[in-house]
Amino acid sequence: MNEHLNGLKTQWLEHFIALAETGGFRSAAEKLGVSRQSLQRSLTQLEQQLQTPLHQIESQRFHLTPSGLIFLQQARSLSLALKRLEQRFTQLTEPLEGTLSFAWQSAACLDFMPGYLADYLRAYPQVFAHIQFEPVLSEIESALLRGRLDLGLCDSLLSAPELVQVGNWRSPFVIVSAPQATCHWSVLSYAVPRSSGPHLKRPRWDEQRFPRKIVCESDSLDVLLDWASSGRAATYLPLFTVKSLLDQGRLMIVAQPPEPAYKELFLISHQASRHKPAVAALIQRLQPLFQRSVPLSD
Repeated sequence: MNEHLNGLKTQWLEHFIALAETGGFRSAAEKLGVSRQSLQRSLTQLEQQLQTPLHQIESQRFHLTPSGLIFLQQARSLSLALKRLEQRFTQLTEPLEGTLSFAWQSAACLDFMPGYLADYLRAYPQVFAHIQFEPVLSEIESALLRGRLDLGLCDSLLSAPELVQVGNWRSPFVIVSAPQATCHWSVLSYAVPRSSGPHLKRPRWDEQRFPRKIVCESDSLDVLLDWASSGRAATYLPLFTVKSLLDQGRLMIVAQPPEPAYKELFLISHQASRHKPAVAALIQRLQPLFQRSVPLSD
């Protein structure tokens, strides 16, 4: 397959990645704002260029072939490299200026979001940015509608017609602790978030059906991660929250939950703000953030 990589178009890669991550033509078309015909054309041309089938349709569902799964990793790396090259060229030719106001709602993002935003500000030092963590969804919605906020990363989709969704990701919850032998979820002790109040639509874990031994409750993500990384307890968090600690070997997935649960995030902008250069640049930088997210249903 590698000898056919020359001549690939960026659009083919973007369309293929969206199809793989969303699991269907309809969802991918909605995510990218393109037609299903455009996606099908890109996929056909990509498979012709690589001279191998990358997908198959089973029970009206989109699935990757073994070759498609292998190429997905290459496509992500190539797409990210091309975007970084484009960003770098833009910085050299047209230094980005302007203002940006951004807020995120979920504490699940506290582990990685500051680092991504710091990279953005280093890349665009002439952008004046106001960045904050705001756990109250209604406050983010009000600020977006009043023009005091350009972008919000929210736990729920906002329905006001003036607001537009520019990104959507879903990540599975995983049971993690310090590296150890894997086991059944029921034998573990758990450090868990304290009750999150009425804004939590449904619990991520059904304690009545699947009771756990809870040894720590805390509002602090740092506390939960400390209990887990020290091996004193396991914790149950979204995959993208613990991704860096998993990559470093400080945590590992030690058990499978009794039923799946997911953390979903929505990147929301005001119609009048989304095309501001500073805002568009941050939207682009956040796109590859959740590459380990799982497909949304088609």
